[in-house]
Amino acid sequence: MISVVLFAFPLLAVAHESEPINTEFASPLARRTANLNLDFQHFRGRVDEDIAGIDFEYGVASRMQFAAGIPLAHRSLSSGQSVTGAGNLSLSYRYLLAGGNKKVFAVSINPEAEFPTGNPGIAERAYSTGAAIHVDAHRGDKLWFHSNWGYETPVAHFDEKENNFNFAMAGMYKVTESLHSVIEVFGRHEFNKSLTEMSIAPEVIYSIGKHWELKAAVPLGATSSTPSAGIQFRATWKIGPSERQ
Repeated sequence: MISVVLFAFPLLAVAHESEPINTEFASPLARRTANLNLDFQHFRGRVDEDIAGIDFEYGVASRMQFAAGIPLAHRSLSSGQSVTGAGNLSLSYRYLLAGGNKKVFAVSINPEAEFPTGNPGIAERAYSTGAAIHVDAHRGDKLWFHSNWGYETPVAHFDEKENNFNFAMAGMYKVTESLHSVIEVFGRHEFNKSLTEMSIAPEVIYSIGKHWELKAAVPLGATSSTPSAGIQFRATWKIGPSERQ
């Protein structure tokens, strides 16, 4: 499957220190370095989705990282019309509990919160909060594994709103200094509806010099409640040295 994607995206087929689109690293960014991510995506048959987004990550101190993001959401209304606009602001924090990027493993805790700052016709008008455990492991400098396991729920009206167990896993292989090929498995389980969404995504990550990365993934649905296919793109601008703690 990876070879098919590499053939389909020849300009992207040829990254080191490269974070997949859907799975976050456990290791924080090095102090005073930053990543700015620009995302675009679409899933077949989905009319309510985040079609784009901007996310800023910054290494604030030893073992710590801060991030802020805002999606561009598209929603269908009961009137039959649709609207596109800014979603809610999300803030997250990462603390490295053990290990690190230069060790064979890393474990971090990742609390996050979402604030009702977006377009009222699009975004939920409630605060939500959650936390995740991220785990990295690697063998040599070629093969890396990353996983995220977390829970998220609104602060108020708990019985009426979604409460989600979120998960993501990635296996990543460094083909050259400019290329990583990736397989991701990601999704969520919504407890109130007993609904599970899960996608399997072949992905390629291509670095342009020291400060830019282009990423493309083709998520394929693995459950009946998941869109059958999708497309995802990300451009990452790396500010400062490309390092993790």
